[in-house]
Amino acid sequence: MNMIRKPYIGEAEDVFKRLYQHQEKNFWTEALAFISKDENLNKAHIKYLEFSLHDEAVEANRYKVFNSNVPTKPAISEAEIAIMSEFSINLKLLVGALGFRIFEKLTKSLTSKQDKYFISAA
Repeated sequence: MNMIRKPYIGEAEDVFKRLYQHQEKNFWTEALAFISKDENLNKAHIKYLEFSLHDEAVEANRYKVFNSNVPTKPAISEAEIAIMSEFSINLKLLVGALGFRIFEKLTKSLTSKQDKYFISAA
């Protein structure tokens, strides 16, 4: 069965509680959760990740992002943005490696209708 993915990008302080709250919604069958191993991310950092990942998923235009509210950009310093950008790059790499292409833009095929010639050496 080929299912159409409808990604939802959100943040939560308690991931289990958040998943439990969403269990009756019929738009999801899979969930990816990312956490900080040493709890060095604060609420503003997480909000920034939510904002930037949502923005990139919408821009990639591979799937219709299912968020009913568009995340807003929190006020964090340039240094924190740089750190969160690196975190985001690693997160997107992992998401892609797991087979979720939400952040990858679709590309158009550049095939032409020209005649093709084959040259062989005799």
